[in-house]
Amino acid sequence: MSLDIVIPIYNESMILEKSIIHIHKKIKKIIPNKKFNFILIENGSTDESLRKIYRLKKKFKNISVYRRKKSNYGASLKQGCIKAKNDFILIMNIDHLWDDHFFKWSWKHKINFDVIIGSKRSDPFLNKQTRYRKILSGILNFILSFFLNSVFADTHGMKMINRKKTLNQIKLCRLSRGQFDTELMLRLARNSYKIAEIPIPYIEKRNPRNFMLRKILQNIFDIIKLIKILKKIKVTKPVNYRRYNRHDVINLYV
Repeated sequence: MSLDIVIPIYNESMILEKSIIHIHKKIKKIIPNKKFNFILIENGSTDESLRKIYRLKKKFKNISVYRRKKSNYGASLKQGCIKAKNDFILIMNIDHLWDDHFFKWSWKHKINFDVIIGSKRSDPFLNKQTRYRKILSGILNFILSFFLNSVFADTHGMKMINRKKTLNQIKLCRLSRGQFDTELMLRLARNSYKIAEIPIPYIEKRNPRNFMLRKILQNIFDIIKLIKILKKIKVTKPVNYRRYNRHDVINLYV
């Protein structure tokens, strides 16, 4: 079994090298070096991110780099997933806190599920977001639950994805920016794909760049579009979804 790690990059020069080296070291303990590959999608950064990406590429031969002219988080994830060639995909942000328990559990149980989500909201003890970010996440989750019958505590977390089983749904996704992975998860749930959600620790590695007013307005617009899109996808089967607690994950229980 092989793995592609898809990570979008935009103005992350301060944490880029240290994070990739750390992630590479952690994954190599579980998967042989030739069995995993990084797919870094550079999003038109204006800092030193691109130069540092190519410096990393010289250090690690298992890094593939793709560039976009404009920053678009969701489009980057979609592009990376489509470019992936290995059996499974791990999508994550460069500022995600690495969690050994999530990776070991999801890698061990990857064939039991089509997607495994690392959720920052399913265990408040592990969620160290600022109060402001918690409020925004809670509002978004309420909207998704009320208007779209979402069963998830979090649609935006780290994900282990079965590439072959989900690629068609990935290609069907129409939203980009921050709601691409929300659309993907809701599509998968409505089509009865096997999904697990497990809690992971969440600590913000850096302070928010701004109060995200523009991002909030864009998310409202995208959610309205998402409601229109998902109205056309009828739920004809029960949702095939399980949520585990931290004790389950630490003990590798399924």
